[in-house]
Amino acid sequence: MEGHERPFLDIGSEDILQPGMIFSCEPGIYEQGLGGFRHSDTFVVTEDGIEVTTKYPRDLSELIIE
Repeated sequence: MEGHERPFLDIGSEDILQPGMIFSCEPGIYEQGLGGFRHSDTFVVTEDGIEVTTKYPRDLSELIIE
């Protein structure tokens, strides 16, 4: 297993998502000279759509470290 493996959720992808597949979405924002932040959500493809398995807070105010 590698850090990033196919299929990739990207524009132009012809991969077909099937129940049982697991994906992560890891958006990040970076400010040169200041630092950055990444948040990771994990999703499981189900028969009816997706299930978000991440239980971490999603509200921006809860994610800021001061």
